[in-house]
Amino acid sequence: MITKEPKDWKDLQNKINFILNAIGLNSQTEVLIKTPRGSIELDVLAIDEKSLDKIQYVIECKNWNKKIPQSVIHSFLTVMNETGGNIGYIISKKGFQKGAFEHTNFTNIKLFTYDEFQNQYFKIWYEKYFLEELLKINKPLQKFTNFNHVKNPNIFYAGLSDLLKMEFDLLVERYYNFSYFLYVICLSITVMAPKDGDVEIESISQIKDFVLRYPGTELYSNNYHDLLLELKELIDCGVEEFNQFIRSHSDSKYYKITLNLRREDEYKEWGEVILYYEFDGAMYPTRSIEIYENGNRLKYDSGNIRDKYGELGDESFNIKEPGNLTIFEISLSDFEVEWKIERNIINE
Repeated sequence: MITKEPKDWKDLQNKINFILNAIGLNSQTEVLIKTPRGSIELDVLAIDEKSLDKIQYVIECKNWNKKIPQSVIHSFLTVMNETGGNIGYIISKKGFQKGAFEHTNFTNIKLFTYDEFQNQYFKIWYEKYFLEELLKINKPLQKFTNFNHVKNPNIFYAGLSDLLKMEFDLLVERYYNFSYFLYVICLSITVMAPKDGDVEIESISQIKDFVLRYPGTELYSNNYHDLLLELKELIDCGVEEFNQFIRSHSDSKYYKITLNLRREDEYKEWGEVILYYEFDGAMYPTRSIEIYENGNRLKYDSGNIRDKYGELGDESFNIKEPGNLTIFEISLSDFEVEWKIERNIINE
């Protein structure tokens, strides 16, 4: 299954909303719609923005501990007529009475249990969300495990002693198969995608069987969404091991940078920004913090290279040509004080 069983009606509604957004629909919960009889609140309203006619899905969630009777279908038919919905779903915890199914014949309403709803969208969710997210969260670890020290010489690695190179290589060896296995799972959405369009689906047990070969690894999930979160934790731990090694054996520099400028995009109302950077020995950024006047705080590192607001950056910084920047060199401890404060976006 995609997710675990919903705890209550609100959780059922939110899980349905999550799945529909994940597959590319524009979905919202608790949407107020005006009808001839006045305003009504829809549990979930999803719109397929990519379809020619902007198909609308109206969804009613019933987390009742009994089967849904046909009277609910009658009421929902009225809702569908008055809201102009193209397709209607009623999703029930315990299923439906026989008469309920009969009343949906020749209508645009479909009845699902939550498990049936997940099965309906599992394949597209697996391809559009699970694989794409897995590919994205695995990239920072791949940056280290696919590191070719001969063909792509690196200033940091080249400066290590033979003993430290051996330690680094052992770290690469520890995570290589794990990271490569996750990459192979995602090949179906890369240039290696099969010509027939079919995506090979790895079962939860197949993924867990491989990952659990590594000593000290534990996975408890029985659904794909929780499995993705557990895999991210393992990946983040691996990335942090590499970062700690690099920090311990490199000449990192730390700077606070101020500039009297605002963003020139839709977030310009955030105000002026103060930047904190950690640079490696070649002055490439390894961690960054952006603190805005309105209190928003962004953080980037190898585990979170970019998001919709910005990115870490991958160019070497020329400290000798600061331009209109005011630059202060700071200590690691000063940087860590700011780094420990959580990322924050007001009204996100």
